[in-house]
Amino acid sequence: MNLNVSYSCSDSINDKIEYTEEFFEVVIEDIFRYILDTDYVKNNLKIYNSLISNYEVVELSLYLCDNEEIKYLNSKYRGIDSSTDVLSFPMSAEENLIDLPILHLGEIIISIEKLREQAKQNSHDEMHEMLYLISHGMLHLLGAHHETVENYNNVVDLQNRVVEYITNR
Repeated sequence: MNLNVSYSCSDSINDKIEYTEEFFEVVIEDIFRYILDTDYVKNNLKIYNSLISNYEVVELSLYLCDNEEIKYLNSKYRGIDSSTDVLSFPMSAEENLIDLPILHLGEIIISIEKLREQAKQNSHDEMHEMLYLISHGMLHLLGAHHETVENYNNVVDLQNRVVEYITNR
């Protein structure tokens, strides 16, 4: 199975980004493969894990924007009138209307401004925060939720393991 990543960013932050499309393709594929191989996904997200193995190609999109744009999206699609760090818009297999060997998982949207704020607040670098947010968005695309304390702790633990794995390889 191959993973295809499309990457874009809003015009308002285009000149403030030092990441490249190639960077995101490699990092997101590493995160994706690591997450799929975890016990958390194997035990809790079985539907998505087995579904993904039915496709030759899995796609996802990453969009980087500013706080104003993510606030608009958060308000429009979630009814929450504030900016946030990451939004995920999963696409279910039922929405994959054309019978192709390609599964589009969905979209991950990250506010670069919020990412930078949180990196400072948490005393780590922006790369750490980027990996953390990408893994968070990806877990949502795969069907993870964190309404309960236990689910939240599992998601956060896995995000931390992803960051450690990517930064230490």
